[in-house]
Amino acid sequence: GAAGWCKADNTIYWDRTAGDTALADIGDMAVGYLYSVAYGDAVQSVLHSRRTGEKRALMNDCLTGTWARYISPPIPSTRADQLSLSAGDLDEAIIEAINQADPLTATNVHGSAFEKVHAFRVGVLGGLAACNASF
Repeated sequence: GAAGWCKADNTIYWDRTAGDTALADIGDMAVGYLYSVAYGDAVQSVLHSRRTGEKRALMNDCLTGTWARYISPPIPSTRADQLSLSAGDLDEAIIEAINQADPLTATNVHGSAFEKVHAFRVGVLGGLAACNASF
């Protein structure tokens, strides 16, 4: 994919060309989605998640939704960073989720478009607790 986490050196590697294409074709949150999904894999590893394959990928989508929830306005004054979503960012993330979906529902590697959007939505609406309960 465009971004991936390497367990051996605890680094997220990035395909700049794919990122630039996502930015130009969709928008900044498409890039945020790609990076966040890779970061989700790192988080799952640190938490010793036993999820694999499609279940792990869908949990990454849910964790990405949780991050989107965290940066959704209004931003609490207690937060040091001011990173926040703007109009259209959730749409951009969903478009990229659909782009990253399995081409066939029977593939079961990354999740179908419907499954990926659902997982992202669970994270946006319910946060980490909802992700843990659902995936």
